[in-house]
Amino acid sequence: MERKELDRLGLRLEDEIQAALGAGDRQRALELTSGLAKEYVLMHKGLRQVLELLLPWVEQTFRNGQTALATEITQAIEAGDQEQATSLLERRTEQHRDVHDIVLRFWTELMGYVYRQHGDAQLYAMHQHLADQLRPAFDKWEGLPVGEFVRQSAFLLKSHLGNLTVTEDDEKFTLRQDPCGSGGRLLRAGEYEGPRPLARVEAAQPITFGRPGFQIYCSHCAVWNNLATIDWYGHPQWVHTPPERPDDPCIIHIYKQAASIPAEHYERLGRKKPAAEA
Repeated sequence: MERKELDRLGLRLEDEIQAALGAGDRQRALELTSGLAKEYVLMHKGLRQVLELLLPWVEQTFRNGQTALATEITQAIEAGDQEQATSLLERRTEQHRDVHDIVLRFWTELMGYVYRQHGDAQLYAMHQHLADQLRPAFDKWEGLPVGEFVRQSAFLLKSHLGNLTVTEDDEKFTLRQDPCGSGGRLLRAGEYEGPRPLARVEAAQPITFGRPGFQIYCSHCAVWNNLATIDWYGHPQWVHTPPERPDDPCIIHIYKQAASIPAEHYERLGRKKPAAEA
């Protein structure tokens, strides 16, 4: 290769365009802009492919590890070795926590990227896109008797490894997470502070339950379990009171009758309670 071509191989389009502009060659700069839209997209395509190939492998490795630990725990209990069983139970949970928190942080960082680079509307669109893909699961929830819905909700929430208590009164079930094992643990761990903080959604709006400076992870709850289900079924499935401060619990109410859901909850989501539910 000629030296000129070798020198160009290490240059990104941005460098070449800046050099052309610096040399007063506007025509050359304009010619180079034809490749701008695709230059970095190719890298992102490759990164996506890596994740698509890697995540199923990681999941299967995790499944194998959990199966092996379950067998070892059973054997320890059968042998009367309580100390070993306890140690293995803790290891099993730690194995889950490690990968859970890695994926959770990555997902939350992606939310922050979408919000910072593309704005509030695209953050909402991201959450709605995922909700739409997951709608069959929400449809199944909608068809459950309320007691079974509470059981399945509790199983999901406690699998995030927070502290969950469930109570019942005449009109609703209350699921109190102190902390929530996903967004609440991020908040208590100080992940929204420090040199590389997770993003907060600055403007009060429906995806923040009407709060300013809202922790971005929890914005998906406003869409998945509230705004999307209001659009689909006429009511939220989970009525949230997310934490404002790190030491606050996250409260979820599951109402026995949608008509009992307070109008105020719809209003903080920028909606009105449907007349049929009023």
